[in-house]
Amino acid sequence: MNRQLFNIGVWSVGISCFALTTAVAQDLGYEELRGSWQVTDLVDNGRVIPTEAIPGWLPSGGRMEFLGNSIVFTSPKDRQRYARGYSIDATTFPRQFNVIDHGQISGHGIYRIEGGRLVVCLSSPKEATRPSDFSAPEGSRRVMMVLVRATPAPTTSATQVLNLPPPPATPTPAPAPSAAIPLTDAGIGHLLPGTWKCNDAYGAYFLSLAANGFYSTYRESVEISAFQKVFKKLPLSSGTWTLKNGQVVLQCTAAVHADRLYKCFPFSIRSVTPTELVFVDYAGNVGTAVRTQP
Repeated sequence: MNRQLFNIGVWSVGISCFALTTAVAQDLGYEELRGSWQVTDLVDNGRVIPTEAIPGWLPSGGRMEFLGNSIVFTSPKDRQRYARGYSIDATTFPRQFNVIDHGQISGHGIYRIEGGRLVVCLSSPKEATRPSDFSAPEGSRRVMMVLVRATPAPTTSATQVLNLPPPPATPTPAPAPSAAIPLTDAGIGHLLPGTWKCNDAYGAYFLSLAANGFYSTYRESVEISAFQKVFKKLPLSSGTWTLKNGQVVLQCTAAVHADRLYKCFPFSIRSVTPTELVFVDYAGNVGTAVRTQP
């Protein structure tokens, strides 16, 4: 009898500790999200939205604030503040995220925080199941957003309130010139032609962009011959490419994998130099490629 009472006591303590740990994890999850965030990357059902188009694409203009269990944003159209409820489950993997509107879940998804960035992947419960990975390819009916902490809005200083003359400005050194080309189609298009190498989960991936609007992709494999290493190119796809508003669209007309034929694969340019290309692919992943040939 005493042993039974002991086992029941241990079991009760275990349940209480588990409940306490879960509650703490939930509280920490909400605290992690607290504050203002700005959307920097957006993929809507396979379409990569250029950075400059995000403010007009989202009802919040791309900026939102997490307060308690509410998402507050100011509409850029009427400058009114609106709120939506949200809930999270920080004890699952991946962590779950729900948008609540009028007491109903209008969006369900997952989220993660890494490197100071908040990544959210959502879908409508009426159109798709809850995402299980952080991607939003064409046909998925998902939206994926990458957000960073927003800088606080400027506040009115005592000098401005009292109409006092501002203090003398302290000269600041001129910023060092950046090696990146300004993100205009003319500047980007001038540097894009050539062969770029990017390392992904499968190894080295090469993209060749010709100035005449044609492209080809291939992977490089290594075989050991009797005397030396032999590098062989394995073609993957080819077709045409276009550039508009900082977004490159690859139109596939020939491919090793039939499911890629006659489909578009867009990616947005973040920065470009004569030797390096930083881009965001259709799934919202940021990648870096280096030039291997002019």
